[in-house]
Amino acid sequence: LTHRFMMWNSVGIVRGYNDEQDNAIDVEFHDTAVHHAMHLTNSLGHTMADLSQEAVLLACPGTEELASKLQCLHFSSWD
Repeated sequence: LTHRFMMWNSVGIVRGYNDEQDNAIDVEFHDTAVHHAMHLTNSLGHTMADLSQEAVLLACPGTEELASKLQCLHFSSWD
């Protein structure tokens, strides 16, 4: 897939993109007065996401060599 919805809820939308030029995640908020949109590099290969007013959670599956990972990006830490 070149792009897919990873999550959609009342806060916003998380989309994953994967093609020859870009492997990224876009986070868009329904209320742009609260948060601006974000474009994140998907270097870990995240396949799952969740979104709240405070944070975005991203998860990727494990392999035989590496454990699965859960990453929390808390918005107030970026201020």
